[in-house]
Amino acid sequence: MIQVKCPGCGYIQTLSEERFLAISDDYLSCPHCGQNTPKVWTPAGEDFMPEEAKHKILAFSRRILNGGEINKEIVTTLESQVRRYGSTPESLKALGVGYAEVREYKRAEEFLIEAGRDNTKDPEILSPLLKALLKLENFSDAVQLGEEFIFCSGVEPGAADIANLAMAYIEIGRIGQAKELLENFPELNQQDSAVKMVRKRLNKLSRRGFADFLKQNATLGRVLGAPQEIKDAELIEPICDSSVGIPRPVDKQPEKPTTPAPVLPTPNLEYWIYALDKHIPQWENIRDGLLQINLNKSERARMFRFLESSIQDAELSIDYILRDDAPDLFNYPEDIIPTISRNLEIDEKENLINSQMIVRVRFSPKGELSLNEIFHIQRLVEAIRNVKSGIVQDAVSHILWGGAAWKSAAENPAQDFVDSHVHYDILDEGESLWVHTHGMIKFGLPELELDEVSADSAIAAKRLLAKLSRRLIESKGSELPATLALTGSKFVFNLIPQDADPEGHFPQGSVRINAQTDKPEASPEPAPKPLTAEKSHVGSGRKSAPEAGGASKPLNLNLAKAKLLNAHKKAKEDIALFKHSFHTREDTTHIHAVKIGFPCLEGEQEWMWVSLESWRGESISGYLENMPTIRRDLRRGSRVQIDEKDIFDWVIARNGCIEKGAYTENAMNH
Repeated sequence: MIQVKCPGCGYIQTLSEERFLAISDDYLSCPHCGQNTPKVWTPAGEDFMPEEAKHKILAFSRRILNGGEINKEIVTTLESQVRRYGSTPESLKALGVGYAEVREYKRAEEFLIEAGRDNTKDPEILSPLLKALLKLENFSDAVQLGEEFIFCSGVEPGAADIANLAMAYIEIGRIGQAKELLENFPELNQQDSAVKMVRKRLNKLSRRGFADFLKQNATLGRVLGAPQEIKDAELIEPICDSSVGIPRPVDKQPEKPTTPAPVLPTPNLEYWIYALDKHIPQWENIRDGLLQINLNKSERARMFRFLESSIQDAELSIDYILRDDAPDLFNYPEDIIPTISRNLEIDEKENLINSQMIVRVRFSPKGELSLNEIFHIQRLVEAIRNVKSGIVQDAVSHILWGGAAWKSAAENPAQDFVDSHVHYDILDEGESLWVHTHGMIKFGLPELELDEVSADSAIAAKRLLAKLSRRLIESKGSELPATLALTGSKFVFNLIPQDADPEGHFPQGSVRINAQTDKPEASPEPAPKPLTAEKSHVGSGRKSAPEAGGASKPLNLNLAKAKLLNAHKKAKEDIALFKHSFHTREDTTHIHAVKIGFPCLEGEQEWMWVSLESWRGESISGYLENMPTIRRDLRRGSRVQIDEKDIFDWVIARNGCIEKGAYTENAMNH
């Protein structure tokens, strides 16, 4: 039904939709006073909604409020119905919740405030509204609403609500109240993402981070040592993007860490094999797979003796988990797959998502974990993977292996040993990055972490962790050293033990990295010349911030531009060699990547590397290898489609070393 109100006498006449649409005039005649009323279709309220519209609004509202699938299309469809036919308290609340879920917080705020006029204590309104206010940076309003919700409404708040109020306290400078609030709720779910975020924020506020010594006044070469030392780090990202710095040497002896050395974690291995079928493999089939591995007779005999004794001693266990029994273990977050996978094919990703069984292989030795034991477990996992046609995830390092890549790693376990067992994770925490390891505990060592890393220093931080982790593994003793030095570097790195974090990311604790000079008697080296506009390549509008006081002198723009153009020309001339290599190489150890300028606002370009997945004609697809700083619509691991003509440079790399290409990088570093 449709209601039309006379502007003269206020009489409201009610018509059916059919009658309303059948009137051809632009005006309706008021039956009370005869005045013409404009024929305008306006919402008539819940009591006069067409039945079909009422059912549709009700269905969409309940779908959102009952935890069903929420996407932008569902929310906008509901809003269009409400705009046309009128709203109900339930539909307004659903629109607020829906827009909060799709991260349109301004619209969420509007609908939630409207929905809350008649129900000021509804947690389904207060909780998303608190989150929306926080995201909109209305921190004072968020504090006021959060305090009323948590302390005065009489409603039980959730973990995220308490964390959001604590975060609002932090943003307005009331750090003590944030800590006190979290202490008042000791049973808080520490795995909630909002709780993790606020605890990490408080941890950062209480200590110095990696950003304190990455200050744009030293090159990566000064941090890691001689130029040749850089080559054994992971190299796909452009070297020129990793110019970072640490404090200059000071004229005093470095302070020694006073924190006692931590108890080293117990080493352990754990692998999950995701499989489509639910059948438990027979030992005979697994044994046949082990027999196919290329080992001499005595080594094969030692492997079987090790496996048998490990099972008898309860050090080695194999569990079979079905999706029907533990569905939560199979809900793999698709957005993180590109960041942790090694050569995972598209069909393998589908098999992972649709898997029905997990074969969990765990090895927890009572003593030290030897290299041969690690090799034997890898071979066992490969035999099971082969029987199950499954996908392997290293549950300790988080690395997700493509079938061919895992097979190669299991058959050649000594090759790229550290990089096969340690993953270097880069997490975007809004204002900065958190770079840390996963997998060090395999070797009875704590995980390493660098805090407060700027986006343009991410790759340098990752390389530094790779260097330090290799150094620690190679020189492992009964205690964790207080400091660590790298060959050719002027700096030593303090290893500062951290307790297990409340959010459970490092349940056995970790080690935070900081740096000092190990040669206090040496006079400070002059700060290297930072690259300015030419650093970002031809056509880019990005510029590095100049040194304070103008102490440094930028590179000659024309010279840098000429170097880059010549290097780009060379890359174009040799691109046929690169293309042929990509299409003909069958091994999985070589990485082919191209440098592309991604367009930004006002003619700027952000230069990033893309590792190739396919090359059909002139169309190339692959995965972004850099952490974007301008293109916020992209992230590291994003799948992108590019054109062959847009290639600015290319590289062929193997085992972290450049074999061919990277012409522009070499030009800018010589």
